[in-house]
Amino acid sequence: MRLTALAAALSLLVMVSAPVLAGPPGCVGPDSDGDLIDDCADNCSDVSNDLQFDADGDLCGNVCDTDWNNSGLIGFDDFGGWALAFGGSDANFLVLQPHTGSVGFADFGQWALAFGGAAGPSGTTASTTACL
Repeated sequence: MRLTALAAALSLLVMVSAPVLAGPPGCVGPDSDGDLIDDCADNCSDVSNDLQFDADGDLCGNVCDTDWNNSGLIGFDDFGGWALAFGGSDANFLVLQPHTGSVGFADFGQWALAFGGAAGPSGTTASTTACL
């Protein structure tokens, strides 16, 4: 009896601690990045981001959204925004989880890796303009 109660308590703890996001109807697996959020509900389906942090509200998680000026392309204009934000706490430029609280070189590194591409991918922007 005690083992059953313990198992029930542990399963409840897991359900409460995992983020719950409403995806489209029928949204079930896979979870390509292993963050316990199915791709169809994940705002950054290629990079693990269990907190689903999205400072600018464009449905594309910060961890894969270094298109800071929302132009549709990650380029030098975005670098200019990062340079102005460097050392500050502008949440739009805080990319990595957990956040350090200030914009730094790690955030720049994510921009450099994505340079020339588009933000995303994000399963939460399906059937819409992605990550703008």
